[in-house]
Amino acid sequence: MRWIGAVLIIFAGIFSGIIYSVEKKRRLNALEDVCAAFEIMGGDLQTKLSSLPELCDALKERANGAAQMFFENLSTSFTQLGEKEFSELWDESIGTSFTMLQNEELRQISALGKVLGRCEVERQLEALNSLNSYLRTGLENARNTYPQERKLGLGVGAAAAMLLALGLL
Repeated sequence: MRWIGAVLIIFAGIFSGIIYSVEKKRRLNALEDVCAAFEIMGGDLQTKLSSLPELCDALKERANGAAQMFFENLSTSFTQLGEKEFSELWDESIGTSFTMLQNEELRQISALGKVLGRCEVERQLEALNSLNSYLRTGLENARNTYPQERKLGLGVGAAAAMLLALGLL
């Protein structure tokens, strides 16, 4: 019976490492989607001078993953625009869509919502470019550290499970 327990503990440790790796990959994919969507947003804002509802409707069709969900949530919430400010709707959509991003990344995206639609186009583009630069740096860091984090997660999970299994035997 102890052997069965030890094997189950080892599988659980390895599985926890796999879950850790999958979450890191989800974060990496979310950052890629967000970066691409905000770059598209900047391009559309600069060339078409679209209104925010039009821009969000276009982005919900062109974005992927978490960014697509963000713009879908934002587009849906535009019915409340008179009752709530745009920045509140923006922050609510951030909270439901970008759960895998870090606090500072969320803060930077939230700061953009306070600029969009309130300032002249040049200032909005400047804020978008600043955000894109920040997110691109984070994306590059995440890409560079992902292989090591994946190995570390699998290794620590398996090693901890082995120690527990040995203690059981």
